[in-house]
Amino acid sequence: MSDEWKPTGVWDAVLIDVLLGTGLDIDSVSAMSAHERVAAVRGAVEQAQLDDSTIEMLRGLGILDG
Repeated sequence: MSDEWKPTGVWDAVLIDVLLGTGLDIDSVSAMSAHERVAAVRGAVEQAQLDDSTIEMLRGLGILDG
């Protein structure tokens, strides 16, 4: 993913949904900046908190490197 990429709109909604699925509460996720959400999703991948289909979806959207 490019350093210039900025998650907004649909992509940010996807990040929020994915993070809520990891057990984070809405207040914590809402308090994060878009870039913090990307970092948290990457961390969830590294900690094996996401299933393969979610990871593939994130790659297909360009949120994760493929």
